[in-house]
Amino acid sequence: MKVQKRPCLHCKPLAETLFKSIIQDNYYNDQHHFMFELDRIQTANLISKFSYCLLTPIF
Repeated sequence: MKVQKRPCLHCKPLAETLFKSIIQDNYYNDQHHFMFELDRIQTANLISKFSYCLLTPIF
């Protein structure tokens, strides 16, 4: 099944310094591998970082 997504806002890319501490716990095996699943707290923290970088809404 394919899921279509539609972005609501364009955001600038985040600098690594803004998100590295949020996802640090997802690195494992001597920092060479990464678990892509985020928990609710990580997700909320990442979304809050993007809110500072909003460019324009899409209608």
